[in-house]
Amino acid sequence: PNSVRTIGTSAFINCSKLERQTGMENFDTSNCTTMENMLRHIKLNKIGQDNSCDLNISKWDTKKVVNMRQMFRNNQATYIDISNFLTPVCVCFTTMFADCSNLVTLNIENIDMSLCEGTSSSNPQSNASDIIQRCTNLTNLTFCKNLGKGYISNLSLYQASINLSQSSLLTHDSIMSVINNVETSITLVNIYLGSINYFKITDEERSIATAKNWRVTAESRN
Repeated sequence: PNSVRTIGTSAFINCSKLERQTGMENFDTSNCTTMENMLRHIKLNKIGQDNSCDLNISKWDTKKVVNMRQMFRNNQATYIDISNFLTPVCVCFTTMFADCSNLVTLNIENIDMSLCEGTSSSNPQSNASDIIQRCTNLTNLTFCKNLGKGYISNLSLYQASINLSQSSLLTHDSIMSVINNVETSITLVNIYLGSINYFKITDEERSIATAKNWRVTAESRN
């Protein structure tokens, strides 16, 4: 079927031999409210001389989606195209791209995290911690917008942090995309770069994040 209006959570989890052209790019997701785990543990067949594994679902309508937790976790695509995703009501992005060890290029510039609170007892699902984690081949990153804008007070550094310390191949511009696009947070939070990424940018560039209450650190975190 071309409609996934009534399914979402874990819909394609553990599909170990998914072909690149499956028709899923044309699914009607206009009434889908959760995509938690939807494309988690996907292993695509390698196609072409460059062994590329592309996943293009940029046509999906995500305007009603509230939860994208672990949506692509451990997805083995080298390139995930969600460039047209809109997230006006989404609050949960936790580990959305964690453990995507083959991922090289990721553009999430249209993902709006304005409603994400970090984590709170009143709304424990409102979280974006470790949205990118252990993406060891990630090189080109265009980061989302408005992360930190909705953060509440008294968050722990762990709850609301960005962890890029395991993505040591990131370009300078990719790191600056994160620093330039985060919004001022009401509480101090961390950007873990790891020692390699940390020295790709200058003190002046790190101060851009500091002015927005984001602490850029050379620490690594798994």
